Amino acid sequence: ISLCVIFALSFVPPSFVMFLIQERATGAKHQQLVCGVNPVMYWLANYCWDMCNYMITVVFIIIIFYAFGEDIYTSEDNFSAIVVLFILHGWAMIPLMYPATYIFRNSSTAYIVMMSTSVLVGFVTTSTTLILQLIEQPDERGAGGVGNQLRIAFLIFPNYCLGRGLMDIAYNYYISAANEELKSLGTSIDVARPFSLAVDGVGRNIIAMAVSGIFFFLICLLIEYKFFLPSLWADNHINQ
Repeated sequence: ISLCVIFALSFVPPSFVMFLIQERATGAKHQQLVCGVNPVMYWLANYCWDMCNYMITVVFIIIIFYAFGEDIYTSEDNFSAIVVLFILHGWAMIPLMYPATYIFRNSSTAYIVMMSTSVLVGFVTTSTTLILQLIEQPDERGAGGVGNQLRIAFLIFPNYCLGRGLMDIAYNYYISAANEELKSLGTSIDVARPFSLAVDGVGRNIIAMAVSGIFFFLICLLIEYKFFLPSLWADNHINQ
């Protein structure tokens, strides 16, 4: 299910940059800035509007979870973590798309490239950590294990944070169900709480997306103010 969610949501954030690219290509953005619109307010307004549109998709996904009886994601213990994961995925993913408005001049090309990249990164990173988790020996799953190191490194990708978070929630749900049967044998398996910072919790994913959302938005503003290679941006601005 997590891979299906990653695939579906990979179409949403890239669609938001299409309008922004059109504004930049036609000069509508430049006209707004010339008329006195503050660049920070310009991006904040787009950010808020895009988040509102993104939340519509999230609401429909949650409704589908309820409609098909996915107790893994709608149970009392996991529902709040699911909602936070979805919200912060949009929080981090949307500003990650914004720098594309400075790279592409054709909105359709930008959408295809960004969507394809999003799908590829989400599938590869999530699948890689899952496969390593399945094939690694128990003594290799510590903090120094390759799988755990990759799970930390991949936290820079919002798609991975969402997909892996959904997987971990499902894993803990099934372990909790198994513990009910194991109680009769006098044993049990440790289960991480949904917001735990442990390896199988989603706390690290949530923190990573919260921080990366702010970071990616600041990168967008720095580009807008020509912080990177100012002479190059100035030349491009004059050519427009």
